[in-house]
Amino acid sequence: MLAALNAQCTIPFDLAAEYPLRCRILRKSAQHHYLFLTFHHCVVDGWTANLLVDELSRDYQAYEEHWHYDNGQAFFRYLEDPFLAVANVDDSMAFWRDELDGAPEKHALEYDIAITAAGKTQNIVRTSLTNELEPALAQLAKHNGTTLFTLLHSAFALLIARESATDRVVIGSPIANRNEPTLNDAVGSFVNTIAHQFIITGDDSFTALLQKNANKFARAFKHQGLPFSYLVEQLKPTRGKFHPIFQIMFVCQHRKSNELNLGGAQVNPLPRSYAPPKFDLVLEVISGAEGIQLEWQYNAKLFTPERINGLAQAYALLLQQIACDPSQAVDHYSLAPMADNRQLRQLSVGQAMPACLRQPLSDRLLRAAHQHGDRPALFEGDQVWHYDRLLRHAGLVAHWLNAHTAPRRAHRHRSSTRRSSSYCGARRDPRRTRLLAVGRRITGCPRSGHYANIGLRLGCEQSGSPSRPLSADNPRSGSGGAVFSPCHRRSNLPTRRSGSTRLCHLYIGDDRHAKRRGDGTRRRHQYLADHESTV
Repeated sequence: MLAALNAQCTIPFDLAAEYPLRCRILRKSAQHHYLFLTFHHCVVDGWTANLLVDELSRDYQAYEEHWHYDNGQAFFRYLEDPFLAVANVDDSMAFWRDELDGAPEKHALEYDIAITAAGKTQNIVRTSLTNELEPALAQLAKHNGTTLFTLLHSAFALLIARESATDRVVIGSPIANRNEPTLNDAVGSFVNTIAHQFIITGDDSFTALLQKNANKFARAFKHQGLPFSYLVEQLKPTRGKFHPIFQIMFVCQHRKSNELNLGGAQVNPLPRSYAPPKFDLVLEVISGAEGIQLEWQYNAKLFTPERINGLAQAYALLLQQIACDPSQAVDHYSLAPMADNRQLRQLSVGQAMPACLRQPLSDRLLRAAHQHGDRPALFEGDQVWHYDRLLRHAGLVAHWLNAHTAPRRAHRHRSSTRRSSSYCGARRDPRRTRLLAVGRRITGCPRSGHYANIGLRLGCEQSGSPSRPLSADNPRSGSGGAVFSPCHRRSNLPTRRSGSTRLCHLYIGDDRHAKRRGDGTRRRHQYLADHESTV
């Protein structure tokens, strides 16, 4: 039955040859039937869906009781004038142009690469707010003079910003666009789409963020009738394989408690099914008699169900912390459960870090080479590179790279694999040559969806260049005379084609504590305690 329901949602409409709605009745027995109603979004919005349910119930009862009900026809002035709800088009256009000034063209959420065929069959994850959390959040919103919708919207924007390691996110939202009382009972799609840019400052408290967003929504109210298609036409954003202006949406709906009433017939609703969304991610908050339900609709070609489940869990954890302490700085909220944090501390030694682990990684590698030169350090295919051999041949590897690759291309190799993987490999993009693989197993996955990023950068550098030890305050500097040293950008590690010493530079990092630069590279801003366990 669910397969039949999903099939109804995936059949496209031919608006030139059929009505923009379908009604299918599937008979299971003489007393048991299934009713499928499918609507095209151009004629039915969430408001209209509730009206149609009421109208269908009244018509069914009128047929049973042999009385006539005149539903009438509304005059859709909105169809003739899409700017009907706009007081001043120029003022509204100026407002939205200012609102989206400096906004990123595309969100920074990383897509999942390895998605199985089974994972592509699902495109929705359902969760709900607990009975204790919902009234606490409602009271917090009321105390700050705003609505629960604004609070949930702000928390969702904060979640996306934290997961994207950025301070600017653009999230779209549909609005009913029924400002005139005469449209309250009109059947049709009056819905419009608006897009807000959220600028998240890590030092601000959530209370400050909530007040800022509440003021933003209040200013946008009188401009929300400007058609989104007209806004896109005027702004002329960069067009690509993604939705213009925003690709992530937040939806808030109120589901009426009175479902379909067919007289003496017993009616049980089926789980809603959706066609593949045209956005990358949609969070729909549904308020009803049973509480607040959350539906995470996503593009199954871009995200795995495990990734979306992780986002849903992080959102629930974030809301719990907000309810407990809304005055806390937004960067201090944890998005990982306490059990995962404890596991991560155990893997990385934790706060009680021995003094030896505070030494630069390069010094530790040199000491390991002198003390355990016969132990395996790296693997190249089937060959094992021990520490002593690796240090002897580091210059040769760098020389080979300089001789066989473009001189101006950055020698930075990066491979992202899950922490549950047995090893991480590095590949050279120009020739797709497999170079090295880290020999130590990476075990323990604090939370699915996060990755341990290990890269190699090989180049030439004079041995006498001054440098400082690696530390939390100086995460991008290397140690003088060391064979290995951390690096992040080519500008921080100039390569030369002359010089007697060839150096091999190793970079490790964790994207969970990284901020994206404008040029696409990443910069760590929190130091990992134990490099060895990470590698």
